[in-house]
Amino acid sequence: MEVEVKMSEKVGGNNHENAEREANELIKTLFRLLSREKRELVLLMCESIGKCEDLTTLTGGCTMRPLQLYNISLLSCKLELSNVTLRKLVREFVEEGLVEIKVVGKSKIVLPTPKLCALCERLKDE
Repeated sequence: MEVEVKMSEKVGGNNHENAEREANELIKTLFRLLSREKRELVLLMCESIGKCEDLTTLTGGCTMRPLQLYNISLLSCKLELSNVTLRKLVREFVEEGLVEIKVVGKSKIVLPTPKLCALCERLKDE
C-alpha cells in the first residue's frame, strides 16, 4: 500500500511539471503571435522591471520597482512609434492590467504591474 501511494504522488508531481511546461510554451507561442509593436513594448517593459519590493506602507502591497521610468514620449522614441499609436497600445495594456499610468505633473509614467512581471518571468527564456 505504501509503495502505491508514493508512486501516485510521484506521477502527480510529474503531471504538474508537464502542465507548467505546456503552459509556458503556450504563452510563448501566443507572445509570438502578437504584433511587432506589442512584442517590443512588452520586452522593453520587461527590461525595466527590477525586483519586487514590499512597499506596503506606501502602496498597500508588493510593487514592482522599475529600473528605469518611461513616459509616453520616451517610449514612442525608443519603439519608433507615433504618440497616437503608442497611447492606443498603452491603453490596451492598462485594460489588461499589464501596466499602470501614474501622472506626475504633465508627464504620464508607464509602470509595470505584478501581472506583467509574472508574464516576463515566463518569457525569460524567449
